[in-house]
Amino acid sequence: MPYGLAIDSKGRIYVDVHNARIVRFDDMTGKGWTVLTTSNTGQKSYPPSSISIGPDGVTYVADFGNNRIVRMTDMTGAGWQTLDNLDHPVSVRAALDGRLYVGLAYHPGLHLYSPINEDGHRIMRTKSGTRGILAPAGK
Repeated sequence: MPYGLAIDSKGRIYVDVHNARIVRFDDMTGKGWTVLTTSNTGQKSYPPSSISIGPDGVTYVADFGNNRIVRMTDMTGAGWQTLDNLDHPVSVRAALDGRLYVGLAYHPGLHLYSPINEDGHRIMRTKSGTRGILAPAGK
């Protein structure tokens, strides 16, 4: 069953089908069918709860079970980075200016992550200060 849906600037359709995989296809005929699974990436992932495509074509996935947002530069899982230590993200949206809006299951409201800073990381600013940093996996 699809839980998330996104369309990129080329009109390609992305669907997270809630079984730890994302499907991308060119149009409603299914042309260009491409599947990203955690076996492609070598990374452990639970079923995604939301997906968003940034203006730069980067894919963002809310990984509810691992309490993180995953960022990938393509459907092979290249450029895998994570924004960790979130409390069950259920939705993610990439804005045109590079910011990420994240909805958390047990915390009302939107949580805003700033664009990439001078160190190449994304930092979420909240009223209580910095909450998390998006860095390459394993760092």
